Amino acid sequence: MSLGKDLTRGDKRDTGIFARLRARLSCLMGKHEPNRNKVRRTTGVYFAGVCRVCGTTIRKRHGHPWRAVSPDEVDLPGND
Repeated sequence: MSLGKDLTRGDKRDTGIFARLRARLSCLMGKHEPNRNKVRRTTGVYFAGVCRVCGTTIRKRHGHPWRAVSPDEVDLPGND
């Protein structure tokens, strides 16, 4: 099985069915988990990324949880 080949090192930890179900339920409750390879710092005080479970655009401030936002709310450097 090549399930782990296309996953990055940080995403290999939750590959079981119950872990995926728990992650999907946490996304429905608003607690997203970022794909660590796609997290970038924005021009402000926020970090922006993509949820590794549901693919939603998410952002956070230092010390706060990840929250889903619309893609136009994220101002990455170079998006002039």
